[in-house]
Amino acid sequence: MITVFSGSAAYNSYVSLNEADDYMTARNIAAWASATPVAREAALISATDYIDINYQPREKAENIELLKRACLMLSISALAGPLVGEASQQIVEQEKELSGVGKTRLRYAETDGFDRWPLVTQMLRPISSSGGSGKGWRSVGVEK
Repeated sequence: MITVFSGSAAYNSYVSLNEADDYMTARNIAAWASATPVAREAALISATDYIDINYQPREKAENIELLKRACLMLSISALAGPLVGEASQQIVEQEKELSGVGKTRLRYAETDGFDRWPLVTQMLRPISSSGGSGKGWRSVGVEK
């Protein structure tokens, strides 16, 4: 069941099912019309989760219309399957001789960071705490 964002911490969607149905009907999105109400709600919840995890939006109440639009756009894809998948990554190791420190080995993971939704990323970038989706790296260790 959807709990729509209203400024409180207890929510799981930026958009109500009725709002989404109106939006999709106006745009003649056939996949939405043919999906069950349970599947449509799950898609809205998945889209909201994706936004919150990947973009960490600031000032949600002030930017709710932008968040709703992004949620609606992502929910169409969420009907077809998960919005996230395993990113390919490569572990990179570098050894360097640092003056005053000695030999240091750095290990980190590079991900391909392919952004499946560049329009959503562009829309949410101004309010994103995380910088949005994209190529990145993650430290996995430094040894001396």
